[in-house]
Amino acid sequence: MARQAGSHIPASTAFLERTYNETLALLLETQSYVANSAATERAGLSWMDALRADRDLSRLTARLAEVLAWLFVQKAVDAGELSRGEALSAERRLGNRQVCLDEAGDYEGDIPPQLEDLLGRTRALYVRAARLDEMVARSLH
Repeated sequence: MARQAGSHIPASTAFLERTYNETLALLLETQSYVANSAATERAGLSWMDALRADRDLSRLTARLAEVLAWLFVQKAVDAGELSRGEALSAERRLGNRQVCLDEAGDYEGDIPPQLEDLLGRTRALYVRAARLDEMVARSLH
């Protein structure tokens, strides 16, 4: 359903939509990278760096999955399908922080450039969602 010009969109809803769209765009970009570029970028890597690239690709995917799941919970709250208290249960909060907040590293050579770009952008997205998750949790305690 399209909104009429001039209609009021709550800031939280507008933010969620922008973040959701950004997450989906990164997900599609990641899918394209895996389908079209990952193998080529990995071809020149040592076996250890190729393993590290696989680890970082898994980390990237985990970040996107966690943020997307968290956004679905926030949308459910905005739609009145969940209470804010229900959204704060451990299984509905942004998870997997130890893995998702870790940064790429340990490469003997250079990290593949497209992977490095995707890792940086997904980490920034995850950090932003984690900050918001913490702010919401603090506001209700």
